[in-house]
Amino acid sequence: MSNFGATEKAIASILSKNPRLKNFIKKSYQRVNFLLNKKDYVLKSDFKVLEVDNSDSESFFGYYDKSPENQDGTKVIYYRTNYNTKNLPSKDYCIEVVLKYIETNTFVVVDKTFAYNWQQGAKMMWLSNDKFIYNVFCNSAKRYKSKIYDTESKSYKDINFPIYDCFNEDLAYSLNYERLMDLRPDYGYRNTLPNIDYSDYSNDGIYKLSLKNVAKDLIITISQLIDLKRVDSMIGAKHKVNHVMISPNGTKFMFMHRWLSKSGKRYDRLLISDNDGIEFKIISDNEMVSHCCWEDENTIVGFLRNNDKDGFYRINLKSNEIKELSIELTDFGDGHPTIVNNKLVFDTYPDRSRMKTLYVYDFEKNKMNVIAKFFESLEYYDETRCDLHPRFNKDNSAIYVDSVHSGKRKLFKIEL
Repeated sequence: MSNFGATEKAIASILSKNPRLKNFIKKSYQRVNFLLNKKDYVLKSDFKVLEVDNSDSESFFGYYDKSPENQDGTKVIYYRTNYNTKNLPSKDYCIEVVLKYIETNTFVVVDKTFAYNWQQGAKMMWLSNDKFIYNVFCNSAKRYKSKIYDTESKSYKDINFPIYDCFNEDLAYSLNYERLMDLRPDYGYRNTLPNIDYSDYSNDGIYKLSLKNVAKDLIITISQLIDLKRVDSMIGAKHKVNHVMISPNGTKFMFMHRWLSKSGKRYDRLLISDNDGIEFKIISDNEMVSHCCWEDENTIVGFLRNNDKDGFYRINLKSNEIKELSIELTDFGDGHPTIVNNKLVFDTYPDRSRMKTLYVYDFEKNKMNVIAKFFESLEYYDETRCDLHPRFNKDNSAIYVDSVHSGKRKLFKIEL
């Protein structure tokens, strides 16, 4: 639950029109609050919290929309590095791609990649029970690509393009990582210098990839998104697309269209499209959309603005109805939601004492449970922050989180 009041939120909203000033004031304010509210613990939980990798290296998995554990719960994938993650990612330092066998507690370093960031790693995800994919940078070609690793045959398949989200071993979608690096480096890669022509939006957008025949098509252009509903804030703005998430059955995907106005203020839209990019529409258009997830094939849950109120909402794609998710979630701030087996797991951003809380909400019982609280030092901030990014495994018996409460970035498994 948010520990910041209405006055503080109102000030933050005003300062959002001046991002640099907002960032300076925000960090100074957080530092003072931490000194006044510091806790005598860095981790608090009634559950067993285990390091996935107990080496001296730092480890993490990345975003909240994928689980590092495979379907039958025998393997875990993650990243490991000896590079200090309090620093910005560097094109000169790689991270290792690690495969761990749960039963034997053994691991193998599968590969290394220079195409990564601290928030999403290299977009690594399972395609099947035995195959997973991740992004890499090909130095000789000076371009981003991806690789599929088969844990049974121990073989690799090269894909000529980077991926953002995938559906099984069939299709994937991709974005322009150079554009992301220019406008939102949290999610971009640093291997090439961004050289974006912001006067040309007709040759960039969302790409559909075939993982079988390695074909790529631009299916939705940024120009189409701008033309879908032009507003005054778009004049002279810089546009991008981000956060593509494929529906559970692969029939559609959601994504965000974001633009930065000339003053630096960010505007968000959430859209839905069929999997070919032929029919797409805006489903939330109230200037702010944050983190979302699929509840089922026709329902999206997300933290967004509706009727001038920010909160967790459920969007019915058939009726176009947007409703508050639950009265139990009314006073909560932004978090990273995932729903598995009628249970919602989500985290919070650091409160006044720099503690982040992990929650599980049971829809059937209408009950909220506090799973754990984790400390995050201000040494991890902005691009180097470490959100918990919670992910259930398939049967809800465990939650995986990234945390820096121990002084290092580490991937943890919480046994429920």
